[in-house]
Amino acid sequence: MKKHRSLDLDGLDGILRPAAESRPPASRTWVVWSLLLLVIAAIGVYWIRNHPLPKLEWPQTPDRSSNAAPAQPVPPPPPTEQAEVVAKQQPTNDAAPTAPAASKTESVAASPAPVAEAQTELKLPTEPTAAGPAPANTDPVYTVYFKFNSTKPIRLSGAEKNRLLEQVKQCGQGIRIVGHTCNLGNDASNRQLGQARAEALQKWLTAQGIAAPIETATEGWNRPAASNDTPDGQKLNRRAEVHCLTP
Repeated sequence: MKKHRSLDLDGLDGILRPAAESRPPASRTWVVWSLLLLVIAAIGVYWIRNHPLPKLEWPQTPDRSSNAAPAQPVPPPPPTEQAEVVAKQQPTNDAAPTAPAASKTESVAASPAPVAEAQTELKLPTEPTAAGPAPANTDPVYTVYFKFNSTKPIRLSGAEKNRLLEQVKQCGQGIRIVGHTCNLGNDASNRQLGQARAEALQKWLTAQGIAAPIETATEGWNRPAASNDTPDGQKLNRRAEVHCLTP
């Protein structure tokens, strides 16, 4: 049987290969692409190592509590002259009024202090003074004087304290202390102050080791030892008298 030859119209037969013969094999294409990808990957790794990506920072939400203004300390109040005014109004030993005044009263102090206060300008006697009938069975053996409107006795010297203790130790049956005041104030407050003065002297004697029984009483302003018309007389009436009890 006879083969028919195809016509070579362009004159390229035998020069150009068929399309199927010009294609490279599939395995060679896969190897080329793999090498290309490896090269790209190596370049990427090298780039990342030498050019690290910037670290992303998320914006922080502001703290509302931090926006609040800090509390300012409250400045202390300016000093006042109240203490100075009170100090000026405080009565002193030697500033007793010259005449009776209904508005002034002698009140009981918060607590008695030991027998150790400043001397007054007036020299007060340390022996009993004449003062009418004594509330005990005998006359007073000793008298202790007090500051104005106070249960603090006027300071006694060491010799006067020893004399008081010697007189008290001779009271074998017991002791009675009676408190007195001047005429300033009202009867109720002065009786209360007289009682407080007697109890203050009682505590002092007990602290000195006096073991004899001690009674306390008050006369208020009812039994003055001197006239209340003068400041000196009023000072003599602010006192506590010590009496020896008899059987």
